[in-house]
Amino acid sequence: MSIRKALTSDLVRIARLHKEQFKDHFLGRYSEKVIQKFYEPFLDSCIFLVNESDGMINGFILGGIRSDLINARHTFLSCNKARYIAETLLTPSVYIMALKRLKMLRELKPQTPADDTALAQNYLLSIAVSEDAKGSGLASELLSGFEGHICRTEYGLSVYSKNTRAINFYTKNGFKKTHDDSGTTYFSKIAGTN
Repeated sequence: MSIRKALTSDLVRIARLHKEQFKDHFLGRYSEKVIQKFYEPFLDSCIFLVNESDGMINGFILGGIRSDLINARHTFLSCNKARYIAETLLTPSVYIMALKRLKMLRELKPQTPADDTALAQNYLLSIAVSEDAKGSGLASELLSGFEGHICRTEYGLSVYSKNTRAINFYTKNGFKKTHDDSGTTYFSKIAGTN
């Protein structure tokens, strides 16, 4: 399987895949255009990999140093206020979710690695595989590609506690549960180990 760095030209297909796979999550309720804008700031500052074949993005993975991820989110929020506010107003089902997320994201100010050593650790933000590629081993290949970039350092991730498919996948791939909090389960792993 061919894993490569995500490009700006991939964002339309990444947004489509995100919307397909995360339609019940907060960001998945927004338009593909907002999702594209969300992912754009991550391209140059984070580990953002895709699998493409026959012009289709079959999967992607995004992560990196927490401070870089926080800064990319902040860039999205500050550069796209009008767009996401307008879509939030046009999508009443996300009002309450949006208010909670904005409150949480406002608390995540832009960071530098020196701000907090805990924030300098690596984190897996998102991984998605198309319906056609599920069960093919692509998710594990994307995970290996990501781990190849962080070279045997510890990293973490979070997943909805009710997402048993994802929890089983992470457990099978050597992640250890660290804790649960408000419907979210947290895992960690040292890259390259099982």
